[in-house]
Amino acid sequence: MIVTLTPVEAFTAALIGVMRHVQDIRDARKADIYGMPNGNPWVFDIEGALGEQVISKLFKLRWDGSVGNLYAKDVGKLQVRATSRQEGRLILHHRDNDNDIFFLVICPLGNSLDFNVVGWCYAKDGKQPEYVSDPVGGRKAFFVERDALRDVEELLHVDHSAD
Repeated sequence: MIVTLTPVEAFTAALIGVMRHVQDIRDARKADIYGMPNGNPWVFDIEGALGEQVISKLFKLRWDGSVGNLYAKDVGKLQVRATSRQEGRLILHHRDNDNDIFFLVICPLGNSLDFNVVGWCYAKDGKQPEYVSDPVGGRKAFFVERDALRDVEELLHVDHSAD
């Protein structure tokens, strides 16, 4: 499902991603707690915030970016994993809450504000032995294949606002 952000929505999300990264620097937090090598942590934070903005817009949920709250859900009750890897899979970690719903959002390459919400799954459904992988070395996790994700339409009319 394609969700198009307005320029203001994209700009706001990008600023939140930058704010998150600056706080990580200020607080001397490791940029990537899961050890992904050869990446740009600024980009990871911005893409993550953009993905959250996309899910917020899709489900018409208020999104504050949770700057400074490392334990907040991303959007309402929902969790988001975003990547600009066009072939990307949904990444889950052992510490992810089994009952949380995680969405895979693919960020566009180039000059577009069209984001692809690929699908979703409960963490417990994605944390299966067949999805364990370490494709870049040093980042063993669950990489859920796209065909195992559920259709976004299933959740469009469900209340996902935070309790």
